[in-house]
Amino acid sequence: MSHWEMAIKITGGIGVVSWLLAGLLSGAFISGDRTRANESIETAEDKRFRSKFSSVLFLFGLPFLTVALLIYLANLRGYLTAASFVLLA
Repeated sequence: MSHWEMAIKITGGIGVVSWLLAGLLSGAFISGDRTRANESIETAEDKRFRSKFSSVLFLFGLPFLTVALLIYLANLRGYLTAASFVLLA
């Protein structure tokens, strides 16, 4: 595994985990009836907390996924080599 592949896996992994956690907190992976049931027993403070934390996690993961995509595309086009990794380090 090259250094670039490892960089893609690490940055992409952090981004995907952040987005999955944001999706879980926002309720994106549950059905409508579950959402209505949760909202009926949830306080306004809980809803604000979930919404804010979900947004923070989404925004936290966005740059990691962007960097992983840029590294992947640059590697795919042949712009990145082992020598260029040494130059950046």
